[in-house]
Amino acid sequence: MYDAQPNANHFLRQWLAHSLVLWPIVVVASVLAWLPLAILMVFLAQGSDLPFILRIINSVALMLIPGAAVGYCAGTSQLNLMRDHLKWQPKNWIHWSTIGGTLGSFAVLMITITFRQTMPSITQLMIAMPLFALCYSLGQWWTIRESTREAWMWILGNVVGGIVFSGLLFLNQPDMTIYGWQKVWMVAMWAFAVLGQATVTGIVLLWLYERPLPEQPEDAEYAHVYVEVHDDSYHR
Repeated sequence: MYDAQPNANHFLRQWLAHSLVLWPIVVVASVLAWLPLAILMVFLAQGSDLPFILRIINSVALMLIPGAAVGYCAGTSQLNLMRDHLKWQPKNWIHWSTIGGTLGSFAVLMITITFRQTMPSITQLMIAMPLFALCYSLGQWWTIRESTREAWMWILGNVVGGIVFSGLLFLNQPDMTIYGWQKVWMVAMWAFAVLGQATVTGIVLLWLYERPLPEQPEDAEYAHVYVEVHDDSYHR
């Protein structure tokens, strides 16, 4: 696992590039995952309004599917980079990433529903990514803790990265009167926010890579113990 001597700068560049490409991939994956449900909804509606319960199911799916897509796609991308550049393959990384992403979407959904009337919209936007990152990294922590010391830093790094993302993106809104530059500014700030978040998580991952758990020798569980066994004739 730790026999390789990775080029940290090269790994970090790849980590940043994959983070930028990941977003459009997640959008496509989310649409493809939701499409069968959308077709089913159209079939069940039969030209009339959907029943209330079906509208609820559809709304929940719209919130959970993107989180699962983020977890699966990001987990796959991260595992490939870790395997190719660090020779590090945490067990069930994609599995726990998907679970964490789904839980993250659920947590954001619950916060939105609970505080939509009392919490300012900008505050909801600001906490969405850190909250999602918390749940997402908790899933990954469950597996990474088996191979590196101070694995809790992965959770902290992801939450800090989420705060960096939200701060760069939502606290730097363009002047609405300069409409011609608004879209360009938003795209630029989105890219800057993604790169800021990825820089934090990439550095933390490299830091954890340098702190592996000590490997136990294969025969560590076997101890040579001398035991004397006597029968009754020994005492005669």
